[in-house]
Amino acid sequence: MDSNLLKVFVEVTNQKSISKAALNLGFAQSNVTSRIQQLEKSLDICLFHRVPKGVILTTEGEKLYSYAVEIVKKIELANYEMKNINYQKHLIIGSTESNASTRL
Repeated sequence: MDSNLLKVFVEVTNQKSISKAALNLGFAQSNVTSRIQQLEKSLDICLFHRVPKGVILTTEGEKLYSYAVEIVKKIELANYEMKNINYQKHLIIGSTESNASTRL
């Protein structure tokens, strides 16, 4: 399962629309549709019911959604942490023993 497909799935679910998700992601609508179809094919399940006003999650889609949100958040956090690894600083505080015992 590709994390990029999960990101698209989460965005479509949040927007309840493939076209709105495509705008937010900066993709063509056909690209979003093909990614959703790719995810559905890899899982061998239908994730959305297509309705005139957009899409609605199926029961299987609802089960996947909570996992997908967690996975997408973890990946974004890992990317953020790794990009900022050189900017992380450590705070070292020095104190005398007598001052530390009264202050802490």
